Amino acid sequence: MIIDFHAHIQPGADHGCKNLDMSHNQLLLASQSEVEVVVSVSHFYPLKEELESYLQRQTKAKAELLSLCESNPKLPKVMIGTEVTLCSGLDKMDGLERLCIEGTNCILIEMPFTKWDNKLIETLDSIKYELDLNPILAHVDRYDPKEIEALFSLDIPGQINFYSLLPLFGRKRLLNWINGGHISAIGSDIHDLEPGYKGFDKALKIIGKENISAIMEKSGRLLNL
Repeated sequence: MIIDFHAHIQPGADHGCKNLDMSHNQLLLASQSEVEVVVSVSHFYPLKEELESYLQRQTKAKAELLSLCESNPKLPKVMIGTEVTLCSGLDKMDGLERLCIEGTNCILIEMPFTKWDNKLIETLDSIKYELDLNPILAHVDRYDPKEIEALFSLDIPGQINFYSLLPLFGRKRLLNWINGGHISAIGSDIHDLEPGYKGFDKALKIIGKENISAIMEKSGRLLNL
């Protein structure tokens, strides 16, 4: 089973997918790449928006997307979630569990692109060990390797975007993370139709059959599939 753990295909829910027609075309691209399950996320920025306002927008997008999938059974299975930008004190927000991927306790966490202080790391630690949620670090390929490896040491798994494996630069580090068991998910991070899944097959070959099988098994367990 091939799982795309990070795709912005909820119509009108964030700066990704614009409408339902684009959602349909994105899912067709996924299907052509033999993706069987797509975790559909939209961005939530807790310092910019109230949770209820976000959930209202996501609920509308979810209804449209799931209706599309019900009428097109050949499309990949879609699971609804949120990509949550981490901020200090996020663990104190009422209703954080509502942002988990449906049917799981997994929450896709985007680290900020600013300096990470101790309070931020304590918040992430609290989400995992006090709230008993399962944070997955989104697109770890985008950050300072030393900072990400420090989070791996806290037993927090990562997700990488497949296209980060295509250039030679940085590939060895990502493969080391995969071989070390730190990567539990692969994502397209698709926002529109380009570049879509171009290079997806090549990325899977670079990772290798054995590693892909192990990663997809981890993803499946996270999603209770």
